[in-house]
Amino acid sequence: MPEVVDIGDPMTKVMVGTVENRLFKPLNEIMRRQLDPIWHSLGKKTKQLVSNLEDSLRKLLDYLERYLNEYAKGRVYLIGYHI
Repeated sequence: MPEVVDIGDPMTKVMVGTVENRLFKPLNEIMRRQLDPIWHSLGKKTKQLVSNLEDSLRKLLDYLERYLNEYAKGRVYLIGYHI
């Protein structure tokens, strides 16, 4: 059974890795599965765009994790107001 933790506690490195794998890996696999039959016919630019999309999604996930950790610590500010 998975460990239950308080939502207010910052995420550990193991938790972050697990969240990243559970969110990003399936999306990456879906994209690869959809593109696999036509990958050989895609141009260099399109392949680069797919790679850039994967990088952007990883960065977005990293920013989200950082934001949630700061939120859990009570340090998130929005338009000058402490949340």
